[in-house]
Amino acid sequence: MQEKDKEAIDAFLAQGGNSSGALVRHYLYFDRRPDAKRIAKLLNAKGFKSEAERSATGEKWLVLVTHHTPVSDASMENLRDFFERLVEKERGGEYDGWEAGIES
Repeated sequence: MQEKDKEAIDAFLAQGGNSSGALVRHYLYFDRRPDAKRIAKLLNAKGFKSEAERSATGEKWLVLVTHHTPVSDASMENLRDFFERLVEKERGGEYDGWEAGIES
């Protein structure tokens, strides 16, 4: 399972998925802290900026993922699919969407 995660991330990055563009944030939630920490560490090793912390409600663990990417319908659909596949492998994993922002 973890090897498949690494392969999915490598394929995404090979397509230019972490290049210049808008700063995008993705919200991944997990029931268990070890799962959140492992996914954050895996994403950090691949060039994303990821942090695992207790969610605002305290019921789950949030992995906040940030990176730069061009924002288009196609690229954001690919990103959504990528993160949904990544979290669906974890019991209690959920992808809760993304937002693009402007860096200050």
